Amino acid sequence: MEVLVDFVLGPSQGGSNEPDLDNLIKSTVDALVDVIGVRPQSGSRQADDVRIDRITASKRFAVGEEESGASITVRRIG
Repeated sequence: MEVLVDFVLGPSQGGSNEPDLDNLIKSTVDALVDVIGVRPQSGSRQADDVRIDRITASKRFAVGEEESGASITVRRIG
């Protein structure tokens, strides 16, 4: 499975408030539990992120009237 994410940061996320890309990725993958499935025998509702073989991610600041947020694509590979 492959996850592609483009994070668009808002003006308030600049400077000392700018999030690390790896932290953005982790929280996003964790939120995809209904898309990628639940980890078997975890004892809780955790995303089965072991199924992800490739992640492509970027972060950038919004330009002009563009809104902050994320564009996320999940697809099977192979």
